Amino acid sequence: MTDNSHLRMHNHEDLRPFMQKMGNKEFFQYCEKVFSIIEKLQPGQSFEINNKIVKDENREMFIKILHCFIIDFNFKKYTFNNTYTIFRRYGKEESLQLESARRINKAGDPKADAG
Repeated sequence: MTDNSHLRMHNHEDLRPFMQKMGNKEFFQYCEKVFSIIEKLQPGQSFEINNKIVKDENREMFIKILHCFIIDFNFKKYTFNNTYTIFRRYGKEESLQLESARRINKAGDPKADAG
């Protein structure tokens, strides 16, 4: 079974080698393509990160860009499975349940806003 979890993004510096290799313009064009795939997902839909979606040589960059999207734009709506082989947009009910759980957790944790 494939496990891509080692390819996840740890911080934005993880993207720098790809930018340097491709050049900023080409890298950001690639990001736009990835973002357009994400934005087409309807609530509850997912896709498998496989050779139909991304070439093997771009898999690490693709996963890091997906992760960047979650962190920078829509962390409440999207997720990976544990092996980073499936990228999923939460359904509407799941999003509401997660938001409710976050509020409850934050209300019960005085350190939650300490950053």
